[in-house]
Amino acid sequence: MWKAVIIDDDKQVLRVMKKAIPWEKIGVTCIGEGTDGEEGLQLITETKPDIVLTDIYMPIMNGMEMLQHARDNGYNGKAIILSGYSDFEYARTALRLQVDDYLSKPATVETIESVLTAVISKLEKEKVFQNDQEDLAQKLEYYQSLYSNSEVESIVMGMEDQSSISDDQQMDNKVNIRHKQAVEYMIQYINENYNERITINDLSEQLYISRNYLSQIFKKATGLSFNQYINKVRMEKAKCLISEGQYLIYEIAEKVGFKNTPYFSSLFKKYTGMNPTDLLKC
Repeated sequence: MWKAVIIDDDKQVLRVMKKAIPWEKIGVTCIGEGTDGEEGLQLITETKPDIVLTDIYMPIMNGMEMLQHARDNGYNGKAIILSGYSDFEYARTALRLQVDDYLSKPATVETIESVLTAVISKLEKEKVFQNDQEDLAQKLEYYQSLYSNSEVESIVMGMEDQSSISDDQQMDNKVNIRHKQAVEYMIQYINENYNERITINDLSEQLYISRNYLSQIFKKATGLSFNQYINKVRMEKAKCLISEGQYLIYEIAEKVGFKNTPYFSSLFKKYTGMNPTDLLKC
């Protein structure tokens, strides 16, 4: 569950918010509260909550100063302001401090719940994006490590005569294994992204292998050029979609990565010997 803290010098507000907001329902745990900005800053620093709900006008340190210190200390969680005052300067400062919402008191429980739900949605999207980025970074690091040896790297970049390596059978075996892994990655990538625009350059950059050399090892492993393999995957996917009988031809073309329906139809006929419309009637 996501973690939240509440900072407000009005203890009654703290009690009401802790009791009335359906924390469990929206997937949040309220892990603490503070009654002034200094106490709130300490709470943020120690607990690192995902969400801070805070008042502005508080003793010792106001809510904006508290958030400013928290941001300066590296806190990058979400912040929601609840204040009984409307002040343009504070609103402008809130934008600079990346405050996610600015509510005027008294705010209903329904309004606070709605704002919290929206903030949680942002957090979940950011988490998915972060996980995707970390996964991609790991894959790139892994495939880059395949070519960490200077001699192997020179080969795959087409920068050294292969004959200088061919005498070393052990090195040759390592290269073959790494080529196989690179091709497997390409095949998986194509099968997961066939509905998007894919180029050999994209994968060349991901795998740190020159475009021409990558094309060679892919064709040697699959018997097909890169573009031929993509079209094969797309045509097979198109056949499955046609057999379902739920889509029009132009919709199927789009779903397998073609914006030009006539071009898709001509490739489909070349691959299957039938027009997609003929297969649709079967």
